[in-house]
Amino acid sequence: MGQTTTSVHSPGRMIAQRQTTALRDKSALNALSVYAQLCIGFSLYLYGQVSTPGYLSTLLTLPVLLLLFLPSWFLAGWKQPGLSVTESAAGTSGARIFFLCFFLLHLMDAQLAFFTLCAAVRDVMPDFERTAVALAAALFCALGGGEDESLSRLSRPLKWLIGALLLYCVVIAVPHGSAAHFFPLLGYGPASILRGALWMCGGLASAVWPLLNREDQAPPQRFFPMLRAPLLALGLGAVTYAASVWLMPVYVMQRPESLGWRMLILVHMTPSVPAWSMEVIGLMLLLLTAAAYSASQASFALSQFGGKQKSPRFLTAALLFLLVPACVIDPDSVQEMLAAAAPWRGSAYLALLILLCLCSLIRNKKKADAGDSL
Repeated sequence: MGQTTTSVHSPGRMIAQRQTTALRDKSALNALSVYAQLCIGFSLYLYGQVSTPGYLSTLLTLPVLLLLFLPSWFLAGWKQPGLSVTESAAGTSGARIFFLCFFLLHLMDAQLAFFTLCAAVRDVMPDFERTAVALAAALFCALGGGEDESLSRLSRPLKWLIGALLLYCVVIAVPHGSAAHFFPLLGYGPASILRGALWMCGGLASAVWPLLNREDQAPPQRFFPMLRAPLLALGLGAVTYAASVWLMPVYVMQRPESLGWRMLILVHMTPSVPAWSMEVIGLMLLLLTAAAYSASQASFALSQFGGKQKSPRFLTAALLFLLVPACVIDPDSVQEMLAAAAPWRGSAYLALLILLCLCSLIRNKKKADAGDSL
């Protein structure tokens, strides 16, 4: 008997639906990682250096997000079949240099997420040995985040679960705050707000990666639908920071507390035990997901640098365990170095995208000239 197909349930349409779903899952997973990087930036820099108007610094990163998306969209549109976006722009040999740079940027994201995860665990369970916590976290991420596809599928329930847990904490915080904490509206001045915005651009830069990591079978997407997920992450980040300001005046946010304490700042300012439990669970899931995702993307970029199309699973695990020493050996010095290096991710992404666009224009011009000569 022959197979019956319709315009609604044809095999081609089913494949297209699966590809669209896979692309949506990858965008959601990337958005979770971007939101995690924003929250890390709050605790690592904004709370102490900008204080209450830090939500303005977060919103001011929107033009930079658009600036990063435009060249990424251009590069994705010129992708050639059988080649990655980077290879299409820079050639097979030239792309390796760019993949090495992307590897370092993803590894920086993974280190920040993993370091913050260990710091939060030490704040929640101060009696646990630092080395044991770091090794257990690396093992957990390695077991669950070795494959990009599994992480993408996991983003479907995680985005709702993490969102619900953190939203509960924000709702619980409402009776314990005051609108007076938003004043003075500009905190310590516009200069500190602008410096905070420039710092936060580093946490937002990896939002362009789904475009740069576009696959051959991925269906065409319009500009603004692709921008929806990072915009949502940015908006949720601003709401999270505003909730922190609602709870604390300007001088409290600058208290010299640990990174782990600041990551749990919402529940430290409220007496709710259920909210504390929800915040801890949601934050751990968020940071574990962000660390595993960034490590898997670093593994992919390193494999592309080595000329392999698919990264071996052991490579992701090896990179995760490579993050452990920074959390064990002199973490205070490491935190200072991470805080100094993290904001430069935005400039690095922008420079790489501009170079890739120039390479693409030059290659296309050479092809056009060669075609005219024939």
